[in-house]
Amino acid sequence: MNAIDRYLYSLIFLISTALPLAAQQRDWENEKVFETNKLPSHATAIPFDNEQQAIANIDSNSSLYKSLNGLWKFNWVKSPNERPKDFYKKGFNDRQWKELRVPSTWEVNGYGTPIYTNITYPFKVEPPKIMKPVDTSWTKHKEPNPVGSYRRKVEIPSNWADKQIFLNFDGVQSAFYVWVNGEKIGYSEGSMTGASFDITEYVQTGQSNLIAVEVYKWSDGSYLEDQDMFRLGGIHRNVYLSAAPKLHIRDFFLKSILSDDLSSATFIADTWLRNSGKGGDAVGSLSVKILDAEGKEAVLSSKMEERINRKIGFGSLFGKKEEDAAYQLKSTIQNPKLWTAETPYLYTVILTLKDKQDQVTEVLSSKFGFRKIEIKNSRLYVNNKPILLKGVNRHETHPVFGKAVPYESMLEDIQLMKQNNINTVRTSHYPNDPRWYKLCDEYGLYVIDEADLETHGAKADLGNSISWKPAYIDRHRRMVQRDKNHPSIIIWSLGNESWGHENFKAAREAVLAIDTTRPLHFESYNEVADIESTMYPSVASLLKSGQTASTKPFLMCEYGHAMGNAIGNLKEYWDVIESHPRLIGGCIWEWVDHGLSKQIPGAAKGQTFFAYGGDFGDKPNDGNFCMDGILTPDRKPTAKLEEVKKVYQYVSFTAANLVEGNVRVKNKYAFLDLNNFTLDWVLTEDGKEVQQGVLPPLNLAPGDSSILRVPIKQPLLAPGASYHLQLSVKSTKDERWAPKGTVVATEQFEMPYRAPVQVAYLDTVTTLPDIIVLQKEDEVTLIGKEFHVGFNRNNGMISSLAYRNNQLIEGLGNGLKLNIYRATLDNDRDKDWGQAIPWEKEGYDSLSFKVNDFNINQSSRKSVQVTASVIASTKSGYEIPLNLVYTVYGNGIIHVSAFINPNKDGLPLARIGFSATVNGRHNTVEWLGRGPHENYIDRKQAAFFGRYQSTVEQLGSNYMRPQSMANREDTKWVKLTNTNNQGMIVVADNKLGFSASHYTERDLHKAKHPYELKARPEVILHIDYAQRGVGNGSCGPITLPQYQIAKEPINFSFSLLPYSMMDGDAADYVRRN
Repeated sequence: MNAIDRYLYSLIFLISTALPLAAQQRDWENEKVFETNKLPSHATAIPFDNEQQAIANIDSNSSLYKSLNGLWKFNWVKSPNERPKDFYKKGFNDRQWKELRVPSTWEVNGYGTPIYTNITYPFKVEPPKIMKPVDTSWTKHKEPNPVGSYRRKVEIPSNWADKQIFLNFDGVQSAFYVWVNGEKIGYSEGSMTGASFDITEYVQTGQSNLIAVEVYKWSDGSYLEDQDMFRLGGIHRNVYLSAAPKLHIRDFFLKSILSDDLSSATFIADTWLRNSGKGGDAVGSLSVKILDAEGKEAVLSSKMEERINRKIGFGSLFGKKEEDAAYQLKSTIQNPKLWTAETPYLYTVILTLKDKQDQVTEVLSSKFGFRKIEIKNSRLYVNNKPILLKGVNRHETHPVFGKAVPYESMLEDIQLMKQNNINTVRTSHYPNDPRWYKLCDEYGLYVIDEADLETHGAKADLGNSISWKPAYIDRHRRMVQRDKNHPSIIIWSLGNESWGHENFKAAREAVLAIDTTRPLHFESYNEVADIESTMYPSVASLLKSGQTASTKPFLMCEYGHAMGNAIGNLKEYWDVIESHPRLIGGCIWEWVDHGLSKQIPGAAKGQTFFAYGGDFGDKPNDGNFCMDGILTPDRKPTAKLEEVKKVYQYVSFTAANLVEGNVRVKNKYAFLDLNNFTLDWVLTEDGKEVQQGVLPPLNLAPGDSSILRVPIKQPLLAPGASYHLQLSVKSTKDERWAPKGTVVATEQFEMPYRAPVQVAYLDTVTTLPDIIVLQKEDEVTLIGKEFHVGFNRNNGMISSLAYRNNQLIEGLGNGLKLNIYRATLDNDRDKDWGQAIPWEKEGYDSLSFKVNDFNINQSSRKSVQVTASVIASTKSGYEIPLNLVYTVYGNGIIHVSAFINPNKDGLPLARIGFSATVNGRHNTVEWLGRGPHENYIDRKQAAFFGRYQSTVEQLGSNYMRPQSMANREDTKWVKLTNTNNQGMIVVADNKLGFSASHYTERDLHKAKHPYELKARPEVILHIDYAQRGVGNGSCGPITLPQYQIAKEPINFSFSLLPYSMMDGDAADYVRRN
């Protein structure tokens, strides 16, 4: 900008600020104004002085880069009319201001209120207006439009005097003005694609310069940013200065055209040069070279260099737009190494600009991956191979820093994704921090890059409005121009849950005008997309889509809603995907819970919990709907993640002839041979290893399958024992994302051995000690040599139990009784996208019992049979008749047989089983069944049968809204013992599910947050015949019919065994009894 431009711009600014506020349309309430003096978007690249620095590509090493991250003087007000209007002036006194670290978000630093809402705008919907009155209970009534004012003095290097100087913001929420040394520079909207300004004419090199930024939380741009997230304000990404020579590379687009057989590629570097100086400066040369991953220069068919000897713009005059000079350099490379998510090979491209004296003036560096993306045969291909997208949706969120996600957290995310077989991330629902894409390039993730555009809570008017069209186009254009050089990005997404058509047609054309190498996605309007997609289909609906003929591949851009105890029937989704070529995968919603750290009320300072909507007094809010991640807010792994890793794995096994050790293995990688891995095997007897080995390397090409011979030998079979073969695929070298030996795939098979039948109780009953029967009006007590057990006549249930003077159960309310309730999961809904099942309202959590018949039968002194006919009922009148038969033996073993016949009416059942309150000293749990992590009937693929040990506390899962948890399926036996290794074992006649906790199900349901739970001293034990699957009903289809509980007659039987350390190994002991 020359002196005349500066004068005119300043004059216009002074006139506009002199007008009364009501007499002018404010920029931040004008959809037509979304930028002023902002530079065109361009590929992310820092200029360097020389090639060596550019190859290292460390921003801070460049003399042409200066970070502005750190402490800024800061002032926050709740409304624009309270802002310090003269704060940008040099003489303004900011001594009383506090300091705020940049990047950061205001609310997590105590400035204003975080607001979590999914669809509802947190302001009155009257676009483009933001300041319309709202209900007095709303947060916006108290904080109409917070404004943050930032000031920082920075010394600009003296050797930048002959350079063009730029001020760069990677992300600011949601609109801002910027001043330099008291001069207004420009304005920007668009929170997620950044903004750059040319400040050359406003700064003084070698001296201190004042930069002032005024940020508005809400603007007309907020209508286009209605994403499901905490609404936070501030400068939330990096801020920095950069310098370039007067003649500089303004932008570049690196592309390749691969031959059909991928044996060669034409490499193309489209570059745009800009001259901000005199015409004579536009003389020199531009060159491009490619280095391989080892730093060696790639052999090209021709040198990529071009002389610059034509005139390039002389700067702007009276607002005339500067024009770039476009140069295209290209050459051919033979046998390039290709980039894929499985094999993320990256070259380094160096762009060098020299002046007419052949002196280097600027060097840019960019990683580059040779790869080809295409859609054919209704499938998505990368490098001539069809691929499946095993994905997640990822919001930028951190429990401490909010939207200002640290690099270390990004690194943790990508490592966890790679370790758990995730190969795709959708940047829901906006372009991410530029550093994230670099990680995806380096580590190998496919990226669906999504525009910062969602109008979920608005009508279609915005999407069809001519006045809003430029803002729509700008957001798409800026995303593509910024991110176009990343090989990891294989799909552009035009946004999320937005209505209207016309502006998205224009957006499509804007994207294609820049880049035609990637397909487009847009779930809200598939007609403008190259990929058809949907959200949260049922398995049946997905199957129908897979069977439908179309040229477009089909993607679930969101599915498997991970809210709370969730991600049921993931295997069923992928069984359908892998059997229908048109289906290319899906992205689970979502990667991580959005919780923000908040001080626990009344607790010592520093004790925090993860807060959700409403916890900050924010209104409107959508409660804990933001707690819908596979991981907890602090990235702690979960049982949900284990299931994702198992179902997403790239090696599958099926039984061929297990007795002979034959297993069919299939390589489901698209690009990796299985000789990159080792394969270990283990044979177990009741969870104990009895044989093991490592198989020789397996040469199996991608997509191929083969019969694998595992050299197992049938062991001497123990009566009643279960035998399992487990296979583990492990990496053979250190990877960026995990060390050598990391397990990437597993499978387990139950061996079809015919083990001898174990001896029944009755075979040895004559040798047992005698039993004494004591009868009272309400209670019957059976006393043996080393035990006593009580039965209550009023409910027909066990009311007390002690083994070897160790009291396990005591008290009427604590006995073993029928239970059909669990603390409602977020996914427990009455229909797809329905309401929570009202178990508590109808009394399913508090059954009453009526005994119709109660009898004692002592045919011998060695055993006693207690029978009871009982009706269990809820307060709403739903009934479950059951007949109970307890057979008590003289050695203390109690066999429980229940015939349960639930009525057909009533609500869906959460579970059918028994619960008991066990003395809290029995806190050690060991079991033979599925584990080690929590599992359910529709989420147990990753939970292998084995023998596990835990404490009661460790069995549980930390859901951000407490709900039923800790279940283990397919259990043969479970042992609870005290510190003396004394207690009892519950042994299934067939199998059972169990959980143990220091909380009742009603405790879990009443608490809104984990910190509200108060651990009981006793252990709440659940022994279940069946429990409802977890499903996906919090946002999508409910539990599949086969994983719901059928209201049919059932027989459920198990035994209670005394145990002490004198009884030896628990598995041997169980088999003996």
